[in-house]
Amino acid sequence: IDIADSMVAFGAELAGDPYDVEGTVFKVAPAATGGVVIVGLAQGKTATNGELEIPKNLDGKPVVGIDDGAFRDKDLTKVSFADDLELESIGDGAFQGNDLEGQLTVPAKEVGENAFAQNKLTKVTLKGTETVKKDAFRDNRLTGVDFQPATGTQAALEERAFLNNRLSGELDLTKVGAVGNEAFALNDVRSATVGDQTNLGDKVFDKNKGWIELKSDNGSDEARGIVTK
Repeated sequence: IDIADSMVAFGAELAGDPYDVEGTVFKVAPAATGGVVIVGLAQGKTATNGELEIPKNLDGKPVVGIDDGAFRDKDLTKVSFADDLELESIGDGAFQGNDLEGQLTVPAKEVGENAFAQNKLTKVTLKGTETVKKDAFRDNRLTGVDFQPATGTQAALEERAFLNNRLSGELDLTKVGAVGNEAFALNDVRSATVGDQTNLGDKVFDKNKGWIELKSDNGSDEARGIVTK
């Protein structure tokens, strides 16, 4: 299924010119809804030892988003987010093409297309995330994904969101609604537990090296197997 057109857009719209925040490495711009959006590194600044911590506030204003391409190809090895930070969105390609490693908790309602693609992440926790857009985490080294949408909501995954990683064993999709085409293609998942509202698109587990068992989270015996090439 192609679910992009049906998703709610959370993108933090800019409402002013970018400016460097004194005493930090960040460049920001005012957000239309209030707060600021990080648009990249300040002039002449680099990430210390390749590491960045995204703060909760900058220039006395709450950080509400990270702009498209903000930190693409910046040789980053680690990024972390401040405690209790709640982003509206992380833009398309925001952290694409770096060397981010290890585990990462992403506190954003929307994760944009290719936002973390082409890194070396091994585990991702999606905290409060409602939308994971196309190719968001493709081409990493993920062995685990933990979906933690807000209470009463479900995460929606667009096409190829986790394509070409190292996911194996069992995958928990009980908190996921729509799952786009090829979302988990080119992994090695062996089973997936789905919820009552989980809706799988085409070739979701394409090229996962064998049979995948689909299990229900309600204790029923309606499990079924699908074969991948």
